[in-house]
Amino acid sequence: MHGLVGEVKLIRRRSFTLIELLMVISIIGILSSMLLPSLQKARTEAYRSVSSSQMKQIGLAFISYADSNDECLPPSRYPTGSTSAWPIYVRETLDLPITTRLMVHPGQGFASTVEYTYGITDAMRGIDSDGKLTDRLPRRIQQIQKPSRTHTLTESKLRDGKNYSKWRISWSMYKKEFDKVSPEDAEYIHYAYSGAHNLLNADISVRLKKFTSRATVTQQNWQGMGY
Repeated sequence: MHGLVGEVKLIRRRSFTLIELLMVISIIGILSSMLLPSLQKARTEAYRSVSSSQMKQIGLAFISYADSNDECLPPSRYPTGSTSAWPIYVRETLDLPITTRLMVHPGQGFASTVEYTYGITDAMRGIDSDGKLTDRLPRRIQQIQKPSRTHTLTESKLRDGKNYSKWRISWSMYKKEFDKVSPEDAEYIHYAYSGAHNLLNADISVRLKKFTSRATVTQQNWQGMGY
């Protein structure tokens, strides 16, 4: 053809065959199966790190409260009534609004308040004149003789999908939880990290307690009685 500078070539686009598409899908599936466990592990580690950091913040709030209240930790409950007191004091000490969501547990959704995410232990209960633990009296820091082994706070979980968890975890309850067949059967303790959970000690150190190592937890260091 005259008057044309060049020739226009029509290029026919070649379509993928069904076999090629299936091969691509298979490769994507293989790569996903290899990457997803790593991503899940990384997410779990991130949750654990966030929880550890926030538990230390609560531990600092405990110490800050004690500095201003005759070396007494926040009481479990108010002297009268049945309302748990320690979450209120933690919020006030950290200057947090009452609806602060401190952390998210995998698969559990938001915990709307402090006591819906964590439970204090018997170490936070006071000792009466008969040497027995009571919710009505605060625990003095001097009464905790082994702060690096005395657990003051543990992770708890929502119960039956409701905004409810045990605000205080007793030794008998903790032992019962450890005797469950699996972490999923536990009612109050939240085993968020492959059958393990974080525990805050009185010295503000955080320890990861594995579900299979229950024999290392004794009633003495759990309650922090010191005798």
